[in-house]
Amino acid sequence: MENKDILKELIHTMYEQRTTESLGDVLNTVQESDVWIPCNTILSEADQKRLDSLAEQLADNGDPNELIGETFTNQDPVRMIPDILKNGDFYFFPVFTNPEEMGEYGNNFSHVEKHFLEAARLALNNEYNVTAIVVNPFTESLELPREFLEDALLNNREE
Repeated sequence: MENKDILKELIHTMYEQRTTESLGDVLNTVQESDVWIPCNTILSEADQKRLDSLAEQLADNGDPNELIGETFTNQDPVRMIPDILKNGDFYFFPVFTNPEEMGEYGNNFSHVEKHFLEAARLALNNEYNVTAIVVNPFTESLELPREFLEDALLNNREE
C-alpha cells in the first residue's frame, strides 16, 4: 500500500475507533507523508497573452474540444498560489492524500505534490492567518491546528 493510501486508511480507522492510539498513528504518519495541494496557476502577462492567442486560434478552427490535450510551454516563471478555504473568520489550508480526494473541487486547480512539512511551511507563511491544515476536507477530514504545524516544523529542525 502506498503512503497516501496508508494515511487515508489510518484517518478512516481513527474515525471508526476514536482512540488515542489511532490518533497517534495518524499524527505520526502525516508528518512522513506527501500530500497534494490545490493551487491557482498564475502566468506572466506575456505568457497569458500567448496562451489566449493560441486558444483563440484553435477555437476559431472549429470545435473548442480540440484544445484538449494541447500543450503550452511558458517562457516566464509560473506562480503557484495554494487555495485557502474560509469558514467564518477561520482560514484553512486544504491538502489531500491523492488528487482523486479533491473531487470536482480539484477541477478548478493545478495539483502540486509536496511533503507534508513543506505544506505546513506554506500554510504558516501564507498571507492569511491559517487556523489549520485540513487533510481531505470533503471526505473523512483531519484538521491539524496551527500549533501542531508549528511543533512539527520545530521538531523537524531539531532532528
